Amino acid sequence: NSDDDPVVKQMKDDVEQPIDETAENEKIESLRPSAGLFCPKVKLAVWEPENEKQWEAIGKRIATRNLFASIPNLTCAFGVWLVWSVLASKIQLMHDEDPNVYPFSDWNSPQGNDYKVLLYTLPAVAGLSGGTLRIPNSFMTQVGGGRNVVYRTSLLL
Repeated sequence: NSDDDPVVKQMKDDVEQPIDETAENEKIESLRPSAGLFCPKVKLAVWEPENEKQWEAIGKRIATRNLFASIPNLTCAFGVWLVWSVLASKIQLMHDEDPNVYPFSDWNSPQGNDYKVLLYTLPAVAGLSGGTLRIPNSFMTQVGGGRNVVYRTSLLL
């Protein structure tokens, strides 16, 4: 019987409970200090984007600000990773035309396959470091708040 299921009971209780306007207004007011444009004062205490009243009162503004921070951050991050791949292919083309261009003399001037392995290590390291740094970044979002993590990683780029 589905009525014995605790999840179903909780869902029915949630539907049957009347909306407490005072509690909802308190939640909205608790978000106001987070709505600052440049330096929000607090981490979000409550975030319910599906709550239309909260969304219209303050949520849309916070989400828009975070979106405008995230777009340049992610574009720059992916651009940095992409640049190394483009540079490696251009260096390879120039070196193929004239072996004296980018000879990597500090590493005994590798030739042929050894040169390609060394050259394509650049984008591999960039991709590996970017992928590896995403791991602590994903945990920091919960600890420090998504907005703060995005702003800080933007400054690091």
